[in-house]
Amino acid sequence: MLNVMEKELKKDRNNRRKNLRDFTRMVLAFYGGLLAISIYQQITLYSQGILDSVLGANLFLSAVHHLGYTAILALVLSFLFNALEARKPNLGALFCRVVFLGALAVEFLLTEYFADRYAVPVPGIPGSFDMPPRYLGLRLLIGVSILTLVYYGVYSRSGKLQLWIVKMYPFTIVLFSMFLATLLSEKRPVNQNKTEKMLISWVSQPVAEESRNADSTLPYEIPPVSPRELVWIHSVFSGSDFDKAYGIARGLAHEGRLEQANWLSRHILWEVPGHVDAEILLGRLYAWEHAFDKSAEILEVTIRNHRMYEDAYAALLDTYYWSGQHRRALGMQPMVEQYLAGSSLLQEKLQRSRDALGEGGVSATRDHVNVGGNSKGQIDFKP
Repeated sequence: MLNVMEKELKKDRNNRRKNLRDFTRMVLAFYGGLLAISIYQQITLYSQGILDSVLGANLFLSAVHHLGYTAILALVLSFLFNALEARKPNLGALFCRVVFLGALAVEFLLTEYFADRYAVPVPGIPGSFDMPPRYLGLRLLIGVSILTLVYYGVYSRSGKLQLWIVKMYPFTIVLFSMFLATLLSEKRPVNQNKTEKMLISWVSQPVAEESRNADSTLPYEIPPVSPRELVWIHSVFSGSDFDKAYGIARGLAHEGRLEQANWLSRHILWEVPGHVDAEILLGRLYAWEHAFDKSAEILEVTIRNHRMYEDAYAALLDTYYWSGQHRRALGMQPMVEQYLAGSSLLQEKLQRSRDALGEGGVSATRDHVNVGGNSKGQIDFKP
């Protein structure tokens, strides 16, 4: 008798029309799956040495962007859910479960591509689907199986939240408010929802990342950062405040992380050609790495464009001194006297080169000073 009653109750529950609270639990379960994908991506990129940590701002921003994606998808599905449930009990719930699990599968697939190639494949852009990750089918099978377990695990444990959810404002208004809030946060590939990024890229059909040329009026060359380097850049810098980015790059240089500081400095100069502080920092980075010709090439242009900027003179004098080009350092003396005559720092650096020439048995008189351009003859230091 008890078994018959249990079967009847179960049948009654299955035939019961699902309401908005049930739909909310499905939405929460879907968001839980997206968070699991974010954690997986963080762990993968960290193991590859790209991210500095698993937990941090990137994971938080990823959670925020997934919230926006969840909100807009839930808004669209809520109308279909109600319409299908009115037509037949459980039809709307079944349809939404299929959509949510399918969306998780697509997001996981795109994340696999991103973690392997540091870019999201986009329909219509040739080459974006070439060379899929190794064992993609097996990884997708395992990943989707785990995400299905996560989805139903969150759904089964979210029943206790219903009493809290019913006290909220109308559900669609809450979701729409959340979606609008995520628009205020900067979206970068490393923390952006991959499905959303693919759709936006497909609609806008952008050129490949970092494919444009730097300012052609600048005579020095700034190599573009690679996709892998760009992932790391987006993990430490989100936004359009490139003065803030310079501060991050300078801090990295002071910590001895010269390679990462170089990546970020180059990225700044691609986005803001002629950024004076980034130019000086990149020039110093090249000098610290003993690439003195590259350093001088950049810093000489900086001085030509900013003749009153003491930091640029100091950086170039250091480059000349470290590379043993003491006559070239003293060739800057006329400009220093004209534009920054009161700088004791620059006078000390000039005197350092005079002393070095004196120790070598060479007189540092004006007759021995080579006042001219750099090795390529691009810049004239004569005032």
